[in-house]
Amino acid sequence: KYLRYLKLHNGKIQSYPVSVRTKSGDVVKVFFSADIIKINDAPYLLSSAVDITERLNGEEILKTQAHILDRMAEGVNLADEKGFIIFTNPAYDAIFGYERGELIGKHVSIPNGGSSVDNIRRCSEIIQALKTTGIWSGEFANRKKDGTPLTTRARISALEVSGKQFWVTVQENITERKRAEEELR
Repeated sequence: KYLRYLKLHNGKIQSYPVSVRTKSGDVVKVFFSADIIKINDAPYLLSSAVDITERLNGEEILKTQAHILDRMAEGVNLADEKGFIIFTNPAYDAIFGYERGELIGKHVSIPNGGSSVDNIRRCSEIIQALKTTGIWSGEFANRKKDGTPLTTRARISALEVSGKQFWVTVQENITERKRAEEELR
């Protein structure tokens, strides 16, 4: 019955995913694979079908999530528990004036505008808050790669995956808003 899903290509059977209706009426994606085997010199078709619906749905969800992260106006980074950046979205790189991927493997304090002593103290305070409540929110005085000062509003969340601790930071450039507030004062 499923032979119609198999194609010959250069003398070999090719397999591919297809949509099929199950006995209960559900439509699922199935990947067929097949081969011709010989038993006592008689050819037989040996085939198998694997339901790949959940895998494809999971892949679609991941693609959608990645698309959302890429399109966000806010900058997002993911850092390990030692503060080394694992991921940045395009907005994060743009906010701080870095090329895509340039901040991967660098410490999260790279764009911080304060002295190294202030940065260490602030990082310690933030990590303590994250360990206690799982969330920290506040403002940072930062510097772009070219040295231009900027202010960001940040929200950092603790994230545990497979027993490992990570920090997710979402930042928004509020430099212009801060300038406008200062001018009004």
